[in-house]
Amino acid sequence: IRVRGQVAGDITVVAGNIVIEDQAEIAGDLTAVGGDARIDHGVKIAGDATVVGGELHRDPQAVVLGDVTSVGGHGWAIPILLVPFIVLGLFVAFVIWLVQRSRHPAVPAAA
Repeated sequence: IRVRGQVAGDITVVAGNIVIEDQAEIAGDLTAVGGDARIDHGVKIAGDATVVGGELHRDPQAVVLGDVTSVGGHGWAIPILLVPFIVLGLFVAFVIWLVQRSRHPAVPAAA
């Protein structure tokens, strides 16, 4: 997303980049998940600026009235995406193990 003017609400991007150019104004929050955000000179953001799994490039002359949060770089994207699949895979393996165990009951010991 490239902003050159005014935005009356929030800006949210998943797996993409945000570029807020000179003198642009955002009335809400700026959020980038899995991408970068660049805030140029003279930009005014009335809400928060949050970047997760990317990098925040902010000009010192840019004004953000809310909180500025940047969590990790690009390395965070892989664990964030893989953890749910790993948990799901472990759950499926556990269910398969339970089904196999119920099909083959334990043989009693010979006397």
